Amino acid sequence: MRHRAGVYPGAEHGFAQADTISYDVEAAGRHWAALLDLLRRAL
Repeated sequence: MRHRAGVYPGAEHGFAQADTISYDVEAAGRHWAALLDLLRRAL
């Protein structure tokens, strides 16, 4: 797979940044798990 798009229902723009009002713990956890998996496989 060369690319992947994710949808985080209910999460607002900026949901993965812990210092913002739109931070969403559940969505951020899913996002970071997917990103770190990608980096482990790619690097």
